[in-house]
Amino acid sequence: MTACFCLLSLAAAAQDVPTDYQDALKSLDRKGDFKADVLQVNIPCGDLKMTIQGVPTPTPVGFDGWIALTKASDGTDVMMGDLVLLQKEVNPMMSAPR
Repeated sequence: MTACFCLLSLAAAAQDVPTDYQDALKSLDRKGDFKADVLQVNIPCGDLKMTIQGVPTPTPVGFDGWIALTKASDGTDVMMGDLVLLQKEVNPMMSAPR
């Protein structure tokens, strides 16, 4: 039983990051976590000082961003994530892809 548990633990361990994802990490200037063929990168917003009803709130409580990259079964890239923006950052971010 212990051997089975150890083998399952090894399967969930971090994998080597593929070359094309290493380029993404360089562009983001971040480190990521690559497991089960998915690269996840956390994007902290440490420059924000948030308060909710006058109580200081750490940014990891809903104010940090993340991005995840993987390959679909047909080999295409799939990306999803969350990005926290200030009001003044919304229009420039929406305009950039155009």
